[in-house]
Amino acid sequence: MGNVTADGARTEALEYLPPARESLLPSDGRRGEDPRDASAEFGQEAVKRVVERMVKERAKLLASSEA
Repeated sequence: MGNVTADGARTEALEYLPPARESLLPSDGRRGEDPRDASAEFGQEAVKRVVERMVKERAKLLASSEA
């Protein structure tokens, strides 16, 4: 268990998700294909999209706390 190398072993977080499903950002409710066998390009794009959504969510939270 726990985080492991990228040689095909699963991480602790993936072990708790339903089989063949992966949530990229739990708070947005979006689900996609299981990325464990995906290409590096898929991973980079997934990270980019998650970061973009997180930045937007953070901006909303900051705006609401200033109001």
